Amino acid sequence: MTRRDFIEAGIFLAGAASPAVTPAAAAPDASEWWLRPVRLFHPNMRESELRGFDTARFVGSCAATNAGGIVVSAGGIVAFYPSRVPYHNVSPLLNGHDFLKEATAQLHAAGMKSIARVDFSKARAGLFHDHPDWFARNPDGSPRTAGKYYSVCPNSPYLGEAFAFPVIREILKGYDVDGFHLNAGGFPGHCCCSKCQEKYEARFGAKLPLRIDWKDPVSKQLVSWRYECSAECMALLQKEMQAIRKDVFWTGELAGLDNPTWARDKALDIVRLSGSFSSLMSTIDNAAPDPDLRWVSGMTASYVRSVGGRPPIINLKVSMRAAGWTHASMPPAEYAQCAWQAMAHGAGLKMPTFGLPGNIEDERNMAVIAETLGVLKQHAWVYEDARPAAPVALVWSQPTLELYGQDDARARYADCVHGFYAALTESHIPTVMVSDEAIASGKLADFRAVVLPNLACMSDAQAHSIAEFVRGGGALIASHETSLYDPGGNKRTKLALAEVLGADYDPSSPMTAARNGYLCRRQPHPMTAWMRDTSVLPFAGRITPVRPVGGSAAPLVYGYTASLVDPEEIENPVRTDVPLLIANIFSAGKAVYLPCDVDRFYFRSRLDDARRLLGSAVAWALGDGLPLGTSAPSEVGVALSEKPGFTFVHLINTIGGRPLGEVVTVRDLEFDLRLGSKTKTVRTLRGGAALHFEARDGHISFTVPVLNAYEVVVIESASA
Repeated sequence: MTRRDFIEAGIFLAGAASPAVTPAAAAPDASEWWLRPVRLFHPNMRESELRGFDTARFVGSCAATNAGGIVVSAGGIVAFYPSRVPYHNVSPLLNGHDFLKEATAQLHAAGMKSIARVDFSKARAGLFHDHPDWFARNPDGSPRTAGKYYSVCPNSPYLGEAFAFPVIREILKGYDVDGFHLNAGGFPGHCCCSKCQEKYEARFGAKLPLRIDWKDPVSKQLVSWRYECSAECMALLQKEMQAIRKDVFWTGELAGLDNPTWARDKALDIVRLSGSFSSLMSTIDNAAPDPDLRWVSGMTASYVRSVGGRPPIINLKVSMRAAGWTHASMPPAEYAQCAWQAMAHGAGLKMPTFGLPGNIEDERNMAVIAETLGVLKQHAWVYEDARPAAPVALVWSQPTLELYGQDDARARYADCVHGFYAALTESHIPTVMVSDEAIASGKLADFRAVVLPNLACMSDAQAHSIAEFVRGGGALIASHETSLYDPGGNKRTKLALAEVLGADYDPSSPMTAARNGYLCRRQPHPMTAWMRDTSVLPFAGRITPVRPVGGSAAPLVYGYTASLVDPEEIENPVRTDVPLLIANIFSAGKAVYLPCDVDRFYFRSRLDDARRLLGSAVAWALGDGLPLGTSAPSEVGVALSEKPGFTFVHLINTIGGRPLGEVVTVRDLEFDLRLGSKTKTVRTLRGGAALHFEARDGHISFTVPVLNAYEVVVIESASA
């Protein structure tokens, strides 16, 4: 619902809400404190900062961030304690002190947890010369290096009994740390070391491929095996910890959806690793303005939460290290909105700096860290045990990224997902990111609609599950080559979802791409009713050649301009019979098929016509299932969550360019929300204001008078 639609609907607000009492947060289980959204501060301590180190000052600066736990440098490349493990390089700057012991004791005294940071990804030249078989190798046999260090792969004994296990045992037995944070896990690219070769040959009876060739089935086997090796390594590290202490916390740095190819290079798949960590942690490290990834923090938090079934941790890099500016902070407004998004989608936060507070060059975001973690601390009851309340599931498929995306995974696949997620968020359609493993597991039963942005690789079992979902009254929205490939990335002769989508694949069609083309209206349909003053929408991108079957309708078809010459000679677009939008009624459900990558077109062009089309497709398929109407601008994100007795409307203001330089205040945002219970009060969490509301026919209407960067509207039911 746009601002114009909302105002034209004639919704007027009245009534008054009485002040509500904030319920006390339930006391977390001390042995599993990470099952609530965590607040972690990570001052990436440099070895040089051990000179004149003041523990009291360190703890005081950490406490000022409102963190509940501090990630403390412990071991791996440098030992920040007097380690006795061979090859564990103890910093000479300790000068007889035990940094890890002193810091842990004083953090505990100040009410904060101590999380030991370890890095087993690389080691020094001395160890390489003594044990060259422990280290990663390039295909030509040369050692893989990272600066002055030598890289290690997860199949190396270094990550087991030769080094990592003894370090873990030494820390757990000698120090009262609350857990571990693993830096830089996974493979350092494709490794061809002797350990990888031995392990691969023992598993498959064949030599390890030296390179990945996506046309070779053996390479697909290799990619899957690499993921298995990384997951096995993480599980063994966790097993070693829990053999000593069952209540130890364990997390490691994984990729966010801003950089999905990094996950592939490191062979760290969140789904495969979901059982190997106490909490799944994904890093967001992208402040580049192009492409516009303004929603990626919330998108990643939503995905990782649904995969792990528990609050994830979003690791927000303060500095713009990925852009080459290690010592410069991300603009504070941009950094804050990334944090607000993560919190709104059920995640905890880890906020790292490169160096200790007071020693770093750019401290502008220290205030942001204190503010965001402070909200998570002060209003813990809002975030703890709250569940997302969204009717739409948008599916991310790692197999499609790998086997269909291949060497151009962003353009072929990831851009489609980013574009559709952005379109739904900016259309204020509450959406949850899920893994494609949810399709055949019955988890889609929690949703009324499922969106498949170019989910090309699909098994017969997944296709059957989708068909049954729609047959039972669910809504399906799919784009481009969804279901045209099998799970191994091999192209089918027909769509696996052909009957549901009402479309047959037509490989004889010459139309596979469009440049400066159009989506042309051919017949009236509710999905295109918003096209009041136009019958064409701009489009450039890929087309999947199909023909409608089984009574489906094709409201939009491909059109083109025959010639681009003088204005006096330009004709109206030529309308073809190539469908670009298909609507189908399948048993008790509805399906919308966009046989083109208009989702990627939106991600790259940001033309609002594409956003409205994608949003309208989901709205039509859902029927009357949209839970929310609002006059808020598209750049104000809305996330819904709930817990017994309460519904929460999270508002994230991203108005402005990327990276976001300043917060643009917006006023008088009107909302109409469908609720299943009677409402007692409506109020703003941060502003503390009671809001007037009107309850009518299962809906409530209210106005938020002012929105700065972030606000939560708390709706208390009469039964609370």
